[in-house]
Amino acid sequence: VDTSDHADEVARSGRFGPVVRRRYEWDLTYTTAQYLEVLQTYSGHRALSPEAREGLLECIAGLIDTRYGGRITKRYLTELRVSRSV
Repeated sequence: VDTSDHADEVARSGRFGPVVRRRYEWDLTYTTAQYLEVLQTYSGHRALSPEAREGLLECIAGLIDTRYGGRITKRYLTELRVSRSV
């Protein structure tokens, strides 16, 4: 996850005031099927051969179903940076 700070670049432009940064962490719970749908959007998973991808998803589904009762929670980070023009 790229959380690099671009505040210096914004300040050097001379066009904006100070950068205000806010970070929001939040959790989202998925069923096994929902989480598998999310995983199929990841470019690394999409690049796998169909057989490899299917095998990976079957293994993950098995773990979620047997170890986590068919639900898994994923933590997300949303970062907001704003600055007013001067």
